[in-house]
Amino acid sequence: MTDPQLWGLAAALIIGGFSLWFGSLRRLRWVRDTPTSRVRSAAQGIVELVGHVRPLPGELLVSPMSAQPAVWWECSVSRRDEGRAGRRRWTRVAQRRSDAGFLLDDGSGVCTIQPDGARVMAQTRVWYGSTPWPRPGSRDVRWRWLRPAPYRYTEKLLPVGQKIYVLGEFKTCRASDGATAQSTFKRLMAEWKQDQTGLHARFDRNGDGRIDMAEWEMARDAARREVEVAQARLSRQPAMNRVVAPADGSPYLLSVKSGEDLIRRGRLAALSGLILALLGFALLAQALR
Repeated sequence: MTDPQLWGLAAALIIGGFSLWFGSLRRLRWVRDTPTSRVRSAAQGIVELVGHVRPLPGELLVSPMSAQPAVWWECSVSRRDEGRAGRRRWTRVAQRRSDAGFLLDDGSGVCTIQPDGARVMAQTRVWYGSTPWPRPGSRDVRWRWLRPAPYRYTEKLLPVGQKIYVLGEFKTCRASDGATAQSTFKRLMAEWKQDQTGLHARFDRNGDGRIDMAEWEMARDAARREVEVAQARLSRQPAMNRVVAPADGSPYLLSVKSGEDLIRRGRLAALSGLILALLGFALLAQALR
């Protein structure tokens, strides 16, 4: 191996090793230090939840590869190409991922999970075939070591009813949170001003074709009453709980593995990253000789 190659390999090991070490330790700290909450009593902010998933009403998804019902899926296809010196490598040629939300039920309550931005550790299947995309529901399996196939299919699923671990930002949204009474009042008055015919029909009590100060105050009072009724109706609607990607960049995890398993895997990944970085430094020292 030439010196430039040695330098490049050392740099790759150091950068990759430290990235793996730091990222694993960061996720490990969040998983280890965040206590498990219940949906019914969860505080606003970063939470850890464990429960079973089910689709939102009318949102049941089906994997385009296996036709299996799921609340979330990701499918990819890799093609077997010839690399340098006759070496074969897999090149990803297609990838699709669902983005619909789904429900998590932990027995105490239900919340909506928005998977955008999440690192999802799902059930994974890998098989091989001869077509650029497998037929829905087909399992055209060809064992790579017996009869090499040109395409590799990877399917990741969160099936309906799957128990999952969630680490993310918990938010409670109420229907009345979207607009204040004052902003609703201003919008309603602006709408009435645009509809001069309706405004005169309701509040031009003396029929002179104009809205005087007294009639305008009547209109304002009527608008306030309508806003109060609307706000009261919204306040009676149940709150909606959601888990989303943390705004501060904290880890967002959805996993079929338990928290304990994630801690074990995180420790192993951090140790592996540190070993790779140390190996890179050893190669760097050899290159400097």
